Amino acid sequence: MSRANVRFSQHKNVLQSVKSGGGSANTFRGFLAYLDSKAPDWFIWENVDSVAQSSDEQASDTPVRASNLDVAIAEFTSRGYESQAYLLDAFDFGLPEVRKRIYAVGVKMSSDLLTFQQQPVSATFEKIAEHLRLMRRKAPNYWDILLTTDHAALQRERAWRGQSVSSPWDSGSLDIHRKEYRRLGLRWGALRLPAMIEASLDYSQLPAREKDCLKVTAVRYPEARAIDVSQSISRLPRSKTRDGVVHLETLLPNSKYYDLVLCRVLCGAEKMRAQGFPTERFPSLLEQSTPQLLHDLAGNAMAGTVVLAVLTAFLLAAPWTGQKLNQAATTDEADVQSAISALGLSCAAAADDDADDS
Repeated sequence: MSRANVRFSQHKNVLQSVKSGGGSANTFRGFLAYLDSKAPDWFIWENVDSVAQSSDEQASDTPVRASNLDVAIAEFTSRGYESQAYLLDAFDFGLPEVRKRIYAVGVKMSSDLLTFQQQPVSATFEKIAEHLRLMRRKAPNYWDILLTTDHAALQRERAWRGQSVSSPWDSGSLDIHRKEYRRLGLRWGALRLPAMIEASLDYSQLPAREKDCLKVTAVRYPEARAIDVSQSISRLPRSKTRDGVVHLETLLPNSKYYDLVLCRVLCGAEKMRAQGFPTERFPSLLEQSTPQLLHDLAGNAMAGTVVLAVLTAFLLAAPWTGQKLNQAATTDEADVQSAISALGLSCAAAADDDADDS
């Protein structure tokens, strides 16, 4: 979701645009169409944290305008839903990545499945917030979720990157980097990395601009272990430490983190693991997906543990009537068996984790 357009006051917010062909507006219109056609009893809607920013928070030279979140909630309200937004960070839910996102929970006030006579909807939203506070878990260091060096997914990605010739400097990037060197007081061509890094296969596959980003970041931030070389030299996203845990910054589809200790680039499958996706359970997905697709999926995905936490919090907090719960008997038997199998895997994994902890 893009930020609200604040440079041109005559423009509407992204979510108000009917003619916009952008992905954010199209996705939102598709979501509203789903609400119109299916009328679910409740929903979870996720978006970037900047969706909550109004124009006065982003630019001082434009009239105050409602945020994209305000627009979304108004659309939900017009369809009979009460909704509440929660700002949550994947790092607070056991993932080694700082990823702040808005999660809005909406409930249909006319639902036969829910009743708000004894528990007002405001109290339900408060209970969800309390459950979410209790579900927070400490994240591991990011390297704890990485694949082994000989993993097939890592080897496939190396072969994929090897198909592209390491590109030399282009005049635009070269000028930008030289200017940054002058600003930082660095001498052009004087920076070197440890021999082990410069001799690594993944380093040799980096374009000249990305190699230089790696050098500059290693000098400016020697405490950083992983550096995102895909970004501008003036930004330099990198691993940071918070509450004693070394984490990555928000993963995007084009994020390209180079680990200075392992001397390699993090692959798409590892980015998916950092998003909470259990890749070990779905080996066929890794085998059948191109490395580029895995990067795109990871960069655009919702953080798995956060989605699960919001879902669980809602299920615990919602005032159920019980009127529709008995309809489970009409569910297809194959669906039931599939759900039971999935539950068995989850319980087995939880038991293994408990055994490891003990």
